Amino acid sequence: LRTTVLTLPDEPPKMNKKMIKELRENILGVSQPVFALFLGVSPAAVKAWEQGIKKPSGSARRLMQLFSKDPTSFHKLVG
Repeated sequence: LRTTVLTLPDEPPKMNKKMIKELRENILGVSQPVFALFLGVSPAAVKAWEQGIKKPSGSARRLMQLFSKDPTSFHKLVG
């Protein structure tokens, strides 16, 4: 039998409305619709996150974590 040992990453960090807006506007420099497109969510979802009405899913938080650590990865996707 073959065994593979993997180290799983921690849960994506929690992000409050201020952090999300800071990432979108100041670090990535994109609009809510563009940000939503690359996260695979609706612009209304991004708006709700930034107003503190809803919280982003784990997968969205993971992508935001990656984009905040390496904004060039986001810009490579945008082209």
